[in-house]
Amino acid sequence: MRLEWGSYVHGEDTVDLAVWERRPVLSSVNRRLYQKIRVSFRGYLKVSSADPADITTAINNLEAAYASDGQNLVWYDNDNNPTAHSITSSSTVNGTRVVEAPVFTSGWERVWGGGLEYYNRRTFKVTIEAEVDDIEGSGIVAWREKFRLLQAGGPDFVIQEAINGYPQKQYTKQATKMVAEQIGSAIGYSSHPSFPSYMLSASDLKPSPFLAEMGDAMMKGTNSNRYYPIRWHYRFEAVTGITVTAPNEPSL
Repeated sequence: MRLEWGSYVHGEDTVDLAVWERRPVLSSVNRRLYQKIRVSFRGYLKVSSADPADITTAINNLEAAYASDGQNLVWYDNDNNPTAHSITSSSTVNGTRVVEAPVFTSGWERVWGGGLEYYNRRTFKVTIEAEVDDIEGSGIVAWREKFRLLQAGGPDFVIQEAINGYPQKQYTKQATKMVAEQIGSAIGYSSHPSFPSYMLSASDLKPSPFLAEMGDAMMKGTNSNRYYPIRWHYRFEAVTGITVTAPNEPSL
C-alpha cells in the first residue's frame, strides 16, 4: 500500500490508515446536505543513514507537503490501483484541508518494527478533512413563512379622553380596507429556491415595501459556493374577502 498527498509520495507500506469517517450533515429541515469526510493516518519517515541531518530533511519535506491544502489524497493498493479511501480535491465542496498537520510522536516501535526516534526514523500523525455533496430532496436548507392579517376591515374609531368624565368612543370611518402580509425567507443549498406563490389574489398585491429579494451565496467555497438566501414580503389590500390562510409548505 502507498499513500500520495498531491505530489508527495510516502514510502511503500510506511503509512497506516487509522480512521476513515464519513458523517452526514443535515439541514434544519432534517435533510442530508453533504458528508464530512475525516481521514487520520499515522506513519513513519525512514532514512538509510544514521545522520540526524537526513531525518531532519525528511521531516522538513513532510511538513512542507502538508502545509498546502487542496491536494488529492490517494491510497494505492498493491496493484497500484486507487482504493475507495481516496479523495479528489476538485470533487469536494471546499477542497481537502489539513486540519492536523504532521504531529510527531513516539512509542510506535512495535508497530513499525523497532528503531530509535530521530536516529533513522520519525513517526507522525496527520488528519485530513473534506466535504462532498450528498443532497437529499429539493436542497432547501431553511424555510420560514408567515401570514399576518393586519387590518380586518369594518369601522374605525378613536377613544377621546375628556377633561372631566369618562373617555368617549368616536367613529372616524364607517368602513376600512383589509390589509394582510405574506412574509418569509428561505435558503437553498446549491442554488436559490423558487419564490412561493401568492396566498391571496395577485390583483390585491401592493408594490411596497418590497416583493422579493435574492442574496449572494453565504458560503464562498474553493470549488463551489453554497447557501443561497431569498426573502419575500407580499402586502395585500382589499375591500373584502381576506381571511387568515395557512403558510406554504414547500416540497423538501
